[in-house]
Amino acid sequence: MHNIVTTAIFATCLFFFSYIFNNTSIVDMGWGSLGILLILDSLINQNISLLQYLRVEILDLKMIDLSLFIFGYSIILIYSLRHVVMYISHFKGLDIVNEDFRYKEFKSKYGFNDYLFWTVNYFLLHQIPLIILALAYQPIFQMFYSIINKKVEIIEDNSVIYSVLGFIIATFALICETIADEQLAIFRKEKEKLMEKEPTVGSRVIYIGLWKFLRHPNYFGEVIYFFSLLVFISGLGVKLLFVNSIGFIAMASIFIFYSVPAMEKYLLNKYKEEYVRYKNKVRYRIIPFVY
Repeated sequence: MHNIVTTAIFATCLFFFSYIFNNTSIVDMGWGSLGILLILDSLINQNISLLQYLRVEILDLKMIDLSLFIFGYSIILIYSLRHVVMYISHFKGLDIVNEDFRYKEFKSKYGFNDYLFWTVNYFLLHQIPLIILALAYQPIFQMFYSIINKKVEIIEDNSVIYSVLGFIIATFALICETIADEQLAIFRKEKEKLMEKEPTVGSRVIYIGLWKFLRHPNYFGEVIYFFSLLVFISGLGVKLLFVNSIGFIAMASIFIFYSVPAMEKYLLNKYKEEYVRYKNKVRYRIIPFVY
């Protein structure tokens, strides 16, 4: 619950700057920095805080408990830092022309009434997405809370297997996402050079590397990453796993029912027949053999 309150305050601060600069893309900064904020918050204020950690006599904790802390925090920290670096590297300024097309589309839909637009913006584009992100992180913090407060018995075999497996899956997901983003960046540079030399030559739609197998391999990495957080805590029992699966389900739903359809609609309007041909060549969106 404390994570949700912290996230709501953070989202409100981001909304304030979005309103001042009239640019909703500022909320994207929160996608990476929220994880770092929640880690710091957990070390200072929550039941799994560093002071609480020391009060339970650190030497009495098993080495596996300490390993879970390290691996768990690392999973969130690496993901968060990656998004912070991506945001900074793609930052083009706060001018309205640099606002993400999805936010511009949202604004055009509700822009007839400025008050209505910013009211809906506050809840749908700031509060709800970041709260869902906090819920998706919750399995890791729930594990730490359970260890510190002795609410579960850590079974070494299960915990080691599931935590290592979760960390491996998270690493795989982040590698896939990073590779996909790098391939897209390379393609954009080469495409611009190609189109300058021969405007009629070459496709404007990426068809290299991971993009030959999935239409949105970067989103594939995102979904698999949040799934890995559930795998990480699977050794703690079905009850905790069920309760903490809400964030993953909500996060996966955002990508499947909003992000992917919105992106495909945008690309189809922009590239028309070229994107239709690409869709015919690459059947699956983000989940191989499934979706």
